[in-house]
Amino acid sequence: MKILALLIPIFLFVSCSDEEIQQAVPASESNQETVLEDLDFDNDGVIDSEDCAVNDNTLWQTVIGYEDKDNDTYGVNDSATQFCLGESLNLPEGFSNREGDCNDDNFTIKPFVAEILGDEIDNNCDDGIDNYPIGPLGSQDSLIISEFYDGPVGQNNLDEWIEIYNSSNYTVDMTNIYIDNGSQGAKHEIFENVLLPPKSFLVIGQENAFQAQVKYRRHNRSSILKKTLGELTLRASDYTTVLFEIRYNEAEEGFSYQLDLDSLMEFQKLAWCKVHILRATAGAKNYSCDE
Repeated sequence: MKILALLIPIFLFVSCSDEEIQQAVPASESNQETVLEDLDFDNDGVIDSEDCAVNDNTLWQTVIGYEDKDNDTYGVNDSATQFCLGESLNLPEGFSNREGDCNDDNFTIKPFVAEILGDEIDNNCDDGIDNYPIGPLGSQDSLIISEFYDGPVGQNNLDEWIEIYNSSNYTVDMTNIYIDNGSQGAKHEIFENVLLPPKSFLVIGQENAFQAQVKYRRHNRSSILKKTLGELTLRASDYTTVLFEIRYNEAEEGFSYQLDLDSLMEFQKLAWCKVHILRATAGAKNYSCDE
């Protein structure tokens, strides 16, 4: 006779209190929820909780864009759209990373351009029409070199441009002011019959200067800017009084150099930023160095 031995497993059910269950989990600041938040699924160096595209390592940062139909670098208020971008930070065509445009159908109307007296138009979107103060001419000391771009090697005399900003509240007569590059006796440009309105910009260069709306075409076609150890100086009509001067070690190809005007006006601090030429703001307010 064969005897079959049946092995019947015995399951023991033990109930634990909530406190005992909690004690069974290792006490650690990095709990499971934190571990999940710190994952970087696409290995782009940005954790998933802060990554706008967790499955694409070419995109990771959220940038706000404003609709800019006239491509004047200023978008319309209340048109904010979020975009997921990568290293380039290039918004889609028709969008700008700053707002404030009060007429998106006219390229010439945007913040910080010159107000044109008598045209009954708010040219600079400050909610005022023809509202420049009528008074004495402002001091030439208020003129600032606010941005410059040195063109590609071999073409810089055609593509280069320089932006001058009037920081005063009155129009400045620039007649007979010189701009030079520090070379001895080199008066590279002498302004003739130029009135620069308050809080506005004047871009000087050749007629078709790259990425610039030139308002003053230079008479002297020789280059002002130097690639290395450069200097730019605004001088009064006596040629000895220096109004504004900058010096730089190198002008890297493909970039413009902008003065952070907010930092200058608020903290009296000269802070320069290097920006890609496609983000140049010739004739318009510069970006803050923090942007």
